[in-house]
This record gives sequence, C-alpha cells and structure tokens, in this order.
Amino acid sequence: MLKAIEAGEKDSAHNEWKKVYGRPFPAKPKATEEALASKSLQGLGNTEQFIEDMYPVDIRYNVRLECEVSQNGFRENLLTQMLFNQIPLLPNKKLLFSISHINVPEPYAIEWKVLNRGSEAIKRNNIRGQIFNDEGHHQRNETTLFKGEHIVECFVIKNGVVVAKDRIDVPIQ
Repeated sequence: MLKAIEAGEKDSAHNEWKKVYGRPFPAKPKATEEALASKSLQGLGNTEQFIEDMYPVDIRYNVRLECEVSQNGFRENLLTQMLFNQIPLLPNKKLLFSISHINVPEPYAIEWKVLNRGSEAIKRNNIRGQIFNDEGHHQRNETTLFKGEHIVECFVIKNGVVVAKDRIDVPIQ
C-alpha cells in the first residue's frame, strides 16, 4: 500500500492500487491503441488481456452465448448438447459462437476473447487471450486446431462500461 501512496498520480499508481485491492479495482481510462498493441506483443505467457484492465465492470444485463459445431459431411450440433451427451469435441471442427440472447438496450459494443490453454497451446506459442472488437455480426468463427482447454468470452460494453458477459468452455480432446 505504501508504494501506491508514494506513486501519487504517476501512471504506476493505478497498478499499485490494483495490487492492493485485486482485479475488481476499477480500471483506469481505456488505454490508447498504441499501448494495447505494445502490450499484446510482449511474448508468450503475457498475451492474455483482462477486460477489468480495460473497462470498469458493472454487470446489469444478460448475454448468452451458443456454439454451433460443424464439419464437412457431418450434421451440425450445438456444443452444449455435445457436452451434455458426452460426445467429445475433436480437432478439425468449425465453431460458430453467436449471441443467443441479449437484453442490453442499444447502442452497445461487443468484444470477444479467445484463450487457448494447455501444453499444446504453449508448445505452439498460440495462447492468444487478446480482447478484440466484434465485426458487427454478433458472432465469432473459430476452428478446433488442437487439444486442450479453450475459452471464448463475450463482453457487452455500453457507455464505456462492461454491462454483460458470458463465457463458453471449449474442451477439445
């Protein structure tokens, strides 16, 4: 706490207070694109971004994600149904993540995060975890490239505040 007090109004002060109060501590104003770009290039293990570091979070609304799994020659299936029926999700599948429900009044922005976990992600240097803007379709296309625990998150931002979020765990076997 002394470091945070000593930092006063310097840029480092916010980070020191975050160390004291943890991740829920309110985010400082949104970083410039230049700062975000340099942060995302820091190398393996440092690629994951956290929405709490970019925006204040005040969940007041709901958003729900669904994932459609497809592969040439096979019938499409929902990921939730596959997991419920204990059907393994294998590599080389196409995934379409979409918003199945949202009750946030417009206007709002959508941002996505795709995070790969596990030894294969590390070996391939493909952890990802950056947060990026939706392309206006309220959906995200991905593929199952390799085994591991993967996560897709969706954030709804209204007036510079995260007001809704959802997450789907994607266990590729």
